[in-house]
Amino acid sequence: MSKSCMLELPETLYATLARVAADEGVSPRDWIAARLPALDEEAPAVVSIRDQVSPVLLPILERVAAQMGQDLDTFLVDWKRKYGAKPPVVLTDEEREMWNARLQACIIHTGCATGTDNESIDADLVREYGDDHADLYRHDGSAG
Repeated sequence: MSKSCMLELPETLYATLARVAADEGVSPRDWIAARLPALDEEAPAVVSIRDQVSPVLLPILERVAAQMGQDLDTFLVDWKRKYGAKPPVVLTDEEREMWNARLQACIIHTGCATGTDNESIDADLVREYGDDHADLYRHDGSAG
């Protein structure tokens, strides 16, 4: 059963909601519905946007929002969308194989120590660190 209700939002908050929903290709109503927990006892509590920001950053972001003349909650939603953690990209097996093939095509094997396979550099370092350089010092202990 559905019920039609009206929700009043500040214009800036609605603009942010509409932009975020459009970025995901859904309506604002569907965007909100997808993020609301199911209304049962096991549902997690809705977390305020302010609780999702580090307590160290919150006072700084409050000042920035005030300087920009924006409502804090609207500013935080926009800030989190721009600078918050992004969801990981999920690749299909075919996409992963394609990107791995493209990466392999860019790898160059130079056959010398300038490549990423630096066995000769490692061998030089082992040899150098293993040498006590006794031939550089006189018998009395001073450098020669």
